[in-house]
Amino acid sequence: EDRKDFIFPYLSNHRKDHVATKLTRNIRAHIPRERRSKFTSKSLKKGLMTENRIHHDLSIKEEYARSGHTGSETNANAEGYIVANPALSHPGAMAVAGYSNCHMKAEPYRFDVLGTEVYGAVMRFLDAAFPNDVPELQVGGEFYPLLLTIGARLVGSYRALMKDAGDDNGIVSKIRAAAQAANIDDPSIPAAVGPRWHIVLMEWSRMIQADFTGAMWFTLSKTSERCCTIGVGCRRWRGCGPGGRTKGNGNSGISI
Repeated sequence: EDRKDFIFPYLSNHRKDHVATKLTRNIRAHIPRERRSKFTSKSLKKGLMTENRIHHDLSIKEEYARSGHTGSETNANAEGYIVANPALSHPGAMAVAGYSNCHMKAEPYRFDVLGTEVYGAVMRFLDAAFPNDVPELQVGGEFYPLLLTIGARLVGSYRALMKDAGDDNGIVSKIRAAAQAANIDDPSIPAAVGPRWHIVLMEWSRMIQADFTGAMWFTLSKTSERCCTIGVGCRRWRGCGPGGRTKGNGNSGISI
């Protein structure tokens, strides 16, 4: 009766030390027998704290925020606990995940890279891809930026989806159908053999994906002489990457 409001009632039967015992057993199962006694469930926490302590891009406070501990900077054990939140602990999580830059700014997929001259085509594509009468999802609505991001993600992934899932994949078919229904066009894309809407869709996919990848490269390499110098909506950096530079920097785009 006292467990009826629990989301997972069966977990209430597991005491903290029982969970720790299972963790210790699983850890030791993957360690040579002669070294097993040196490791327990606490080894995970110790390893995390050690890795964060030596990371060049973390402060002591950010280390404490991830582990939940606090203490003087000379306290190897960092005894005690502090209150943290996801934003404070995020840099420490990035460090443990192997990132060298733990303060990078995430940029979502976006239509900005296509430029303002295709605004109408993009709007027609979104109308065809996401028909709805939800006020919050209309232009100017609270969640309209989310719709733009989802649409850009789908277009950006189109080429990869075709390669991985095939032309008959349901999502690929819906993206293609929306592009055809909207009769999308882009005056900056040269003519080629095939339906015009599909030529444009393929090029938009490449540009949006390249913009996303390039933004990540710029963030990861911001202290390097090789880093990109792309701006918002830049569409001429397309050959850039590790070791490359941009040839131009456009600053107009479809803003979300």
